[in-house]
Amino acid sequence: MNWKDIIELIFVVILGGKWMINVLTIKSQKKKVQANADSAEIDNAQKVVNLYEQFEKRRSDADAKQIAELNKKIIDLENLLKSFQKTVEKFTKAINKSKECPGVENCIILKELKEKES
Repeated sequence: MNWKDIIELIFVVILGGKWMINVLTIKSQKKKVQANADSAEIDNAQKVVNLYEQFEKRRSDADAKQIAELNKKIIDLENLLKSFQKTVEKFTKAINKSKECPGVENCIILKELKEKES
């Protein structure tokens, strides 16, 4: 018998075993508290994961919406550019044809264009 066993035996005899019951009860309560703390920690971690997933989904949805809006703007700008290109082509043709006009020397528009080019 070692000294721990002797002390335990003295407490059992003196306190009528209540000490041992108290020790076992405290150990049991400690395990229960630790289990509750572990469970709460797991629950909190799961809540964090859920919040992160919700954030990512919202961000992903917002990104998709922004991308769709930007794609629409790009298409609109491409259409506008095509329209400008057609208009420039029409003016270029008109100017080139006007150079063949019999009154080209007195053409006010061609004179103004030549002045702006200079």
